[in-house]
Amino acid sequence: MRLVQALRRWRQPSSVTATIVGIVLVGTGGGGTGSWQRVDKDGNALTTSPAFFNAHPTYAGIVGETIDSQFMVKIPAFYVKAGVVASGVYAGKRVWWVSDLPSEGFILHPAFMSQGTQINNFWIGKYQASTSDSKLGSVPGVLPAAGLSLDVAKSLAAARNVAGLSGFRAWDYLQLSAMQILIVIEVGGADSKTLVGPSNLENQPQVVDSAAMLTSTWRGIVGLWGNQWAHVDGIRSNSSNLFEVWDSSGNQSFVTTSQAAYSGSGRYPNAFSSASGSSYDLSIGFFASGTTSNSTLGVTGDCSQNGAASSGYRVGGRDSVPQGLFHMYGYAISSSYAGQDTGSRLSKI
Repeated sequence: MRLVQALRRWRQPSSVTATIVGIVLVGTGGGGTGSWQRVDKDGNALTTSPAFFNAHPTYAGIVGETIDSQFMVKIPAFYVKAGVVASGVYAGKRVWWVSDLPSEGFILHPAFMSQGTQINNFWIGKYQASTSDSKLGSVPGVLPAAGLSLDVAKSLAAARNVAGLSGFRAWDYLQLSAMQILIVIEVGGADSKTLVGPSNLENQPQVVDSAAMLTSTWRGIVGLWGNQWAHVDGIRSNSSNLFEVWDSSGNQSFVTTSQAAYSGSGRYPNAFSSASGSSYDLSIGFFASGTTSNSTLGVTGDCSQNGAASSGYRVGGRDSVPQGLFHMYGYAISSSYAGQDTGSRLSKI
């Protein structure tokens, strides 16, 4: 049995009722953003309202907090299940579910594992990262930090771990993946620029809480896309052009997946990976396994670019064409790469 399953697959106690909601990828196209449908635990079409999500324990638990004078948003631990719908109208279609409680067939999302131990939540910077006093920050009213390498961003984030503080670090792909699945289910699709907001569409960065940036706010988190690129830890490709990701037990160890990295510019995701192994599971996220150069045949509304093996990744985009929640860019970007259009985001566990 896979390590992910063996360590964290649970049977829900019969006396406790989990709140389960999911989303099905009905089809590609749809103007390039795909066709999606929210579903219940059995894969049947589900009609929801904002009140439903506001009452869902996971979504209700996403709240803003100030830590070390930094504006952060707490994301509570939740459970995920992915695969294909077994029967009904959407039989055979890819589906992703979330649950606030352990449930049959669900696993704890790996963003909530640290050194083999479950954590109750993580915090993500409310704003794109800035710097002050040689530390990575998350505060309003400032321009985002640019010209950062991933190595420097990690060092500046860790610099906050003094005077009794701990757990500050640069954000990682598992955290982004956790937010992606919550966002897609809540807004009913993957077209972040339309269903949430466009963000800053210009090439010139604006302050992190400008009017344009505030358009792309989800549950208090501002600007997960747009304005500029952001390095993200925990994902890279190797010399064989296979994706490597952090292990599912929270050891921050890279494991090689069986998923090949796509190549070329202007590629639009049209299929998602179901690759898994003893210490990783790409099926629980929206990890592109197929792409098309035809923007009308995609499923997210975002394009991605990957031009070389042995690359790190930056996400989010910085202008009107590639930016979005699912945009990834890898062109031989090392952990020491410091583009003048690239920053990061603060997180904490």
